[in-house]
Amino acid sequence: MSAKPVAIFVQVSHFVMEKAKKLSLVLLFILIAMEAQALMPVEILKTKNQGPQPADSEIAETVHAHIHTRKYREVKVQLIRDSQGRPSHYLVYLLSKTSHRVDFVKIAIDQHFKVLSVQKNYKLQDIDLKQQPGLVPKNTTFQDTIILSRVSICQNIYNSSTQAESGAGG
Repeated sequence: MSAKPVAIFVQVSHFVMEKAKKLSLVLLFILIAMEAQALMPVEILKTKNQGPQPADSEIAETVHAHIHTRKYREVKVQLIRDSQGRPSHYLVYLLSKTSHRVDFVKIAIDQHFKVLSVQKNYKLQDIDLKQQPGLVPKNTTFQDTIILSRVSICQNIYNSSTQAESGAGG
């Protein structure tokens, strides 16, 4: 008589444990999905040569689709144009959460803003530096331009951060 209730108890507990495992997997999936939806905001920075571009939300979606942004403290992007004013690429600034550094990513695009390629660990090029909204003297070497433009880039990032903190926006 006592063996039958024990067997039923074992079957019920096995059934409950299987349901609990499935429920915990479902909850884990929901938590992962919720974290994935909590995307890092992407700030759109101005460049020297402004022109038509997608909505800020579309640019942010493109960045999120190609870069794991949750690893960074801040994410900023500029639309870089070629010498004829056509869209060339998005220059993405990734400000590290763990150290004082900025990583660059180049998202190459066509004239319709469709992604062609993604280049991580991107090194700034002359086309990027010429688009920065700071003054660069005409008679400088490429190395001088890099130094001056990095100062301009850092100033651009700093200004946008301090405006956001003060609530000025822009």
